[in-house]
Order: sequence, then C-alpha cells, then structure tokens
Amino acid sequence: MNLPLVRRKYRILSLIAVAGIIYLCFQIFSMKVLNFSSKHDLRQLSKQQNGKVLDDFHPKSDLKYVKDIPVAKGKKVPIDSVVKTVDKQKSINDFTKLVRGIHLTHVEDYKPNSEGKFQCLDSKKMIPFSSVNDDYCDCDDSSDEPGTSACPQSRFYCTFQNPDIEAQYILGSRVNDGVCDCCDGSDEWTGISVFSGVHLTDKRMAGSLQHAPCKDDCQAILKVNEEDARIRELGKRLKQTYLEKGRRISKPEQYGPNGVFYKLSTECFEYDAHEYKYKLCPFKSVSQQAFPSAPIDLGKSPIWKIKLPGHFVLKMDKGDSSRCPMGKHRNTVVTFICGLTDKIVKVSEEEKCSYSMKFSTPAAC
Repeated sequence: MNLPLVRRKYRILSLIAVAGIIYLCFQIFSMKVLNFSSKHDLRQLSKQQNGKVLDDFHPKSDLKYVKDIPVAKGKKVPIDSVVKTVDKQKSINDFTKLVRGIHLTHVEDYKPNSEGKFQCLDSKKMIPFSSVNDDYCDCDDSSDEPGTSACPQSRFYCTFQNPDIEAQYILGSRVNDGVCDCCDGSDEWTGISVFSGVHLTDKRMAGSLQHAPCKDDCQAILKVNEEDARIRELGKRLKQTYLEKGRRISKPEQYGPNGVFYKLSTECFEYDAHEYKYKLCPFKSVSQQAFPSAPIDLGKSPIWKIKLPGHFVLKMDKGDSSRCPMGKHRNTVVTFICGLTDKIVKVSEEEKCSYSMKFSTPAAC
C-alpha cells in the first residue's frame, strides 16, 4: 500500500469538507442578514402607515375618512396626521384623530401623552407612540396593535359600524389574511390575496366570506327593513320636541347637538334586571340596588365620549369605589340609540365596576 498517496487523498477530502462547512455557514449567515433586512423594511413601512384611518364609515351619515394627507417632500407623515371630517362646513375644532382598527369610543385611549408615549390599556406599560400599529406586539394585552395581525388576540374594529347594534370587530389574527371578514373589507387594507382555489365554507360575521380584494357589501347586509324605516321617520318627528326644549337653555352644547338630550336630564328612568334594579337620571346619576340593600352609585359625573350623527355615547364617571379593584371608581357608559320612547333597553357589567347601558330615545334619531 502506498501510504503517502492515501494520506494525500485524506488531506484533499478533509480540505473539501472544511470548505463545504465554511460555505454552509456563510449561506446561513447571509439568510439571517436578508431576513433581518426584510423585517426592518416591513417595520419601517408599517411605521409610515401608523395611525392611518380607513375609508368609509356609515354610508348614510356625513362622516367620511381620508387615507393620506399631502406633506412636503422629505418630511415624515406624523403618526396621528390623518383626520376625519364630520362636515366640511364645520370648523377645524370638529376634527378628530383616529388610529387604524379602533372604534370611535376608544379615540381618547389612543392619543400620545405629553411625552409622546402610548399606555397599554390593561397592563399600563408605557411604549413610544410610534410603536402603535408597527406590526410588532409590544403590549402584553395586545392593545398596541389594533390595526395589524401582530397580536393575534387584539381587536380590529371594522370601519363600517351600524349605530344601533353592538360594535363589530374581528381578532387581530384575521387582519390582512386575504379573507374579507368586515362587510366593507376594511380588515384587508394591505391588498393581500389568497390562492383562488381555496373555497370558503364557514361564516364569521353577518354574511358569507369572500376572498380579497374585497367589495363593500354593507349596504346589502344592513339594508333597513320597512318597519325600521318607519320607526326612524317617526322618531325624527318626535325629536323636534326635544330640540325645542334644548333651545330654551343657556348652555345647550353640554346636552348634545342643539341641547337635544336636555329633556332627558329632567327625568329618571328605571330598569329591572331581576337581581338588581338600575336607575338612570341622565347627566346626573346612575345607581344599582339589590333590595333591601342601599343603592350603589354607578356614576355621577357626565362626560361625552362621542357626539356624532348616529353615535351618542355618554360616560357617567366618579361613582362609588368600594370593593372595586385598586380603588377604581365605578362608571357607566350610556349609548343612546334611536327609538320611539325614552327607556333603558339593556344593562351589562362589561368588567368589574364598569357598566354599559343602552338607552332608546327619539333624541338619537
């Protein structure tokens, strides 16, 4: 056996193996760098889109949204630069900022503080406001990503909302998945499409699902029937009495447009929920009583959360804090809906010491 020849062969094979390992390591490193670069580019793109709103609200209302605001070349678009206009004739004071994917009732929760930071809704963690909707989940409660799929358990509120039903939302995991969950398609804002051979058989909301690109089916799904139309028409006529009383007071704006809800502030309304009896005196007090115990104060300080056509939400704050977590004051959010009579139609405790009340009245028609 020629030992020098055998040693030379082994040496060559060893060199080839070492070269192969070096090449493989180089390829793995290159893939990681490329992946990091792609994620960074996506993060920057998301930040540029951060805070943008969607296109339409309710087709029968005067509320409209715009996607982009022109800015000088080379300047960044501010996080909250996109605004919605209620009426072109109204002043700039009527403009409100809205982050993509949130409901109108959450506007105040999605505003940067004096330091330009956002406070996670449940965990109270503070993060830069630029991290909202940047396609990365920073908050433990998923509240920083209402408009993306980064936090699977976050809530994305469809742009189109029927004012007389519960707010429509989907889980964040369904945003930009190529399937139209919202009737207006607002959940598919990046234009992602799925393979055309995929067939949809399930239903997630109020109609059959569709592939993106989505079309607006809200009008067909929420078509008002003859009875609803009759109620709204009658309600608008009855509303005139409320407007007349509102015009007689010195500061009507605190009671909604033209003081339309002032008449309600002169009365009290009760609601029997078996175990509890609730009493609402709009703009004055809300209470809950389980006989024979004394009534518990659920809110006495009125704060308007929303005053828009078809959306009137009043928060009664600073209620009793006994047996509430961390000394929190009880509060009640009252949503006014169009109806022919003044009455409480539903009461629920959304979370400990926080209540939700739906109130029917011609004043909201």
